[in-house]
Amino acid sequence: DIELLVDRPPSDDGQQGPYGARKVDLSKNRIRRIPENIGANLQLEVLNLSNNLIAQLDEAIGMCSNLLDLDLSNNELPLLANRIAGLTCLTAFKVQGNKNIPKFPDDFFNNVIDLVVLDAEDNR
Repeated sequence: DIELLVDRPPSDDGQQGPYGARKVDLSKNRIRRIPENIGANLQLEVLNLSNNLIAQLDEAIGMCSNLLDLDLSNNELPLLANRIAGLTCLTAFKVQGNKNIPKFPDDFFNNVIDLVVLDAEDNR
């Protein structure tokens, strides 16, 4: 399993701070699933999981509240988790080349209002 909890620098008061990775690129690694602990990365802004073998999107992805850019292109996703609609900071969302995603979750376009880049090419 891949562990995405990295880089916990101390906060100003000397306590251990939040998981601080802001950008994670795990593209082209034959990853089959996103770890449940992804939601603990509260500072995460860019997540590239393109060109893997991901067939299921864990609901914990919706806890990455500061995520700006999410690339899930060229995987094996049959659908998108409903929690994706909670990623209200997203400005770029790429899911092209999954070939199976029939629709976006309810309220996705109502909630993700800052979206500038949406690439969903080559899906159903």
